[in-house]
Parts: sequence; structure tokens; C-alpha cells
Amino acid sequence: MNAGFALFAQTSAETVSSWPIFVLLISVGFIIFAITILRLHAFVSLLCAALLAAWLSAGSMEALIAAPGLVTEGFGNTAKGVAVVVALAALIGMCLMDSGAEDRIVRQFMRVFGEKRAGWALLASGFFLSIPVFFDTVFFLLAPIARMLGLRTGKDFMFYVMVIGAGGAITHSIVPPTPGPLLVGEMLGLQLGVVIVAGFIGGLIPAALSVWFGRFLNKKTPVPVRETAGSSIEELKKSIDRPDSELPSFGLSVVPVVLPALLLAAASFVDMFEKEGIRKGLVAEMDAVWLVEDGAIDRQVAVAQTQEAMRSIETLAATLSSELTRPLGDVFLGPTEEEAAFLYNQVLGAAVKSAQADSANYSGLHQVLSIFGDKVIALGIGALFAVYILLRQTNMTKEDLSAKFVGPLETAGLIILITCAGGAFGSVIRSTGIGDVIQFYGEKGGVNYIILAWAVTAFVRIAQGSATVSMITGAGLMAAVIGDGSSLAYHPL
Repeated sequence: MNAGFALFAQTSAETVSSWPIFVLLISVGFIIFAITILRLHAFVSLLCAALLAAWLSAGSMEALIAAPGLVTEGFGNTAKGVAVVVALAALIGMCLMDSGAEDRIVRQFMRVFGEKRAGWALLASGFFLSIPVFFDTVFFLLAPIARMLGLRTGKDFMFYVMVIGAGGAITHSIVPPTPGPLLVGEMLGLQLGVVIVAGFIGGLIPAALSVWFGRFLNKKTPVPVRETAGSSIEELKKSIDRPDSELPSFGLSVVPVVLPALLLAAASFVDMFEKEGIRKGLVAEMDAVWLVEDGAIDRQVAVAQTQEAMRSIETLAATLSSELTRPLGDVFLGPTEEEAAFLYNQVLGAAVKSAQADSANYSGLHQVLSIFGDKVIALGIGALFAVYILLRQTNMTKEDLSAKFVGPLETAGLIILITCAGGAFGSVIRSTGIGDVIQFYGEKGGVNYIILAWAVTAFVRIAQGSATVSMITGAGLMAAVIGDGSSLAYHPL
């Protein structure tokens, strides 16, 4: 094995500092303490934790002074990825509620499932509506339906509430554009459309199980419908009995949700398939030149082709230089089989990256979907349809519409601040080198990354209650460990 490559010079005696682990534990402990004991706002807690982590990991006075800049850089990078999307999702949610579109969606599900299967209808409603609408909004939207059903049937009120909570919590936690899964996808470098489709499909199993658990809890702890402040039984009946003629059609009601999801999914899958086609084409071209019998790489060809690639692809030269500890000329005199394979992979990776960055290599469909399948454009289109439905159903003036935007945008602003503060915290944690430390001990102790991700996220969620805070904390940690996920034996999703 040639010592010229740093990649092949690693030894089992390699050790790493454990200090980043203590930085992580101290900063996460501070978040929990600040939120649960000091009762600080999540935004303030996360921002202070990020600064604390940056100071604790600073190895010099210069790094200590630069710590606030590192925090604000992480905050800004996160805002770039999620801020506009969260704001647009808030506008869509408001328009769906005030236009009656969400009521139409719920009623349609009720017709499909029937009153005897009302639990499934409420589950499907919560599952679907929590994709564009914040969870608490969906819960408060559907809770009156649960109360009404409880009044009609005289039983199962606890069951109805449980399935509403489960359906909403599931998609709120794993299906963008809600802030938590949106930021997780951004941190792990995943395509938004793929995350939406996978999250939606993956959520079906726990959603179905929640029906069984809801029935079990309903039998153990039956709860009757009671009068509540600001929501009398009579007022509830009037709201539920709103005539269908005052509501938009079901087809129109789902457009603001379904159309953006379709655009995002189509863009992601077309991009994935065409990029894979480009990669396969380059592999075939390289194999025709590099390989000899039995798939072995010709070492002399590896030298010549790598030198040619280094002249045309600047990033490859930088990559190879970082992997070499002796002059390039010495290495190229006689590369080993391992080095030849390494050179092949480096040239292939650089060539694929260069080809995939050239828009001329893609179809017209890909280019169109790259525009309309962009998350900001797709959600913007959905918001325009939602505003149209609202204006169509209510005949609002421009002034009234502008005033309506204030509430959801204020809510979105708060969510954006929390999300970006979490992104700043994750960015600082990654910069501590925690990924290398956990990877080292994980490989040494055989720790499964999936279990590690679940354990960290579950711990933070149980400790302080926020799904969004726990997701962005766990995602920041795992992004530091797995990078872009290309080294994993499975898809990072």
C-alpha cells in the first residue's frame, strides 16, 4: 500500500479529541435548561446555545472573537433555504382556512369514509392539512369537528382527538414544507420533492397504527364533550352546519396543496433520473478506455487520463493534491492498484460533477421543471391559487386582504427565527468536528447511525417538547457525521 496517499496511510492507532462531545452535551443541556427551567423563548435559547458552543470550541483568541460571526453566518445560510418557503406555507394555510377550503377537504373525507369511520376521516384530514398548515392550526381547526362528532355519537371523543393529533403530528414532523423536515432536508442536502414523497409514504404506517392506539386509549380513558370558554355547544353546531354552497369545490380546495407538491416531486425525480443517465454515460465512456480484462484498471492509462483530467478540471487537481503527501510526479511513476482505482474514482466524480452542472446536458422538460419545480416558485404558485380561492369565496377588498396577511406572516416570522437559530446551532456544532468524533467512535463501537439519530432527536423532544427544535438539533449533529450521505450503505433519507 503506497504511503503517498493520505487516504491509505490511516492507522488503527488514530485517535481523536473527545472535547466536541462535551461541547455538544453542554450546549444541548443548556437548550433544555433554558427552555424548561428558565422559560426562555426557543429562539433565544438556540441562539445562546450556538454562541456558547462556538466559544467552547474556540481554540484561539481569534476564534473566540469570530464566534458571533460564525453564528450569524449559520443563521443566514439557514434563512436562505427556508425563510421564504415557511412564509408562503403560512399564507397558504391562512387562505385555506378563511376561504372554507379546509372545511371542504374535511367534509369530503367524511363523505368518503362515512360517519362510522369518522376516525379515519379525521386522521386523513389532519394528515393532509398539516402539510401546508402549522400543526396547532390544524388541531384547532379539526377539534370542533371532533367535538361535534362526540355530541352526535355520545362517545369516542378521546378517539377522535387522538387521531387528529396523530395525523397532524406525523406530516408536521416528516413532510415539508413544515419547518422541521424542511430544514432537515436542507441540512442533509436532500431534494425537497424526494423528501415530500418519501415522508408522505413513510407516514402512512404510523398513521394507520395511530387508529389502533387511539381506540385502545379511548377504551381506557373515555372523555366526554364539555363546554369550553369561547366555544359553546350552540356555536359549534352553527359552524359545523355551514352549507356546502358557501364552500369552494373539493378539486379547487386541494390545488394549493397538491399542485406545489406535484411540481416539487416531478422536478426532483426528473432531475434524479437525468443525472443518473449522465453518470452512467460517463461510466461507460471511462470504462471503455480505463479497463482491461476482468475489469482491472490499466495503471498507465490511469496516469495519462488523470493528468489530462487535471488540466481540464481544476477541482480534481485540488482534491488530488490534498490526498497526496509527496510530489505528483513521484506518485505517477508507478501507481499501485489501489491508487489507480482511487484515481479512476476521482476522475469519474469530477467528470460527473462537471457534466451535471452543464444545463446543455439536460432535456427541455428538466429545464422547465427546474424553474417551476423550484421550492419558492412551486409554493408561490400554490399561494397564488390559495389567494384566488379566498378572494373568490369572500369578495375581499385589497385592504382587507393585506390585513389578513399580517397574522400568518407574523406567525411565520417567529417560526423562521426559531428555525434559523436552530440552523445556526447546527452549523456551529458541525464546525466543532463532532462529526469526525462520532464517526470514529461509531465505527469503533459499531454504533448504528439510524439509532443514533433517533436517540438524539427523541431525547431533545422529550426534554423540551418541540418537534422542530429536536429535529434541527438532530439534523445538525447527523449532517456533521454523514456529510452528504454518499459514504453510507443506504440512502441518507
